[in-house]
Amino acid sequence: MPRILLAVVAALVLVGCAAPATPPPSTIEPIDKATLAAVNVALKQDPILAGCVLTAEARHDQVVIKGEVPDEASKKKAEQLVRGVHGVAKVDNQIVINDTLKGKGGPLP
Repeated sequence: MPRILLAVVAALVLVGCAAPATPPPSTIEPIDKATLAAVNVALKQDPILAGCVLTAEARHDQVVIKGEVPDEASKKKAEQLVRGVHGVAKVDNQIVINDTLKGKGGPLP
């Protein structure tokens, strides 16, 4: 009798430790191609950032922006534009300020 009781208890413990049949749903919403395209259009059409070379890429649930701008205001402007695009919740702003670009921003001739 004790062996049967021990076997039943062991079986119950093992069943209780089994992984769930289906994994929980992911809360990460990846950035789609249309959203990324809208981000790139927003960055290229802005007159303040037109002379800057900026890139945007999707990394999981965020948009990563890179490049160089002449000042902090331009860096903030780029992030603000990206955050304003529908579908963007997170932005990783890796833009670098390069003082040698001062006076080179604005629309191209």
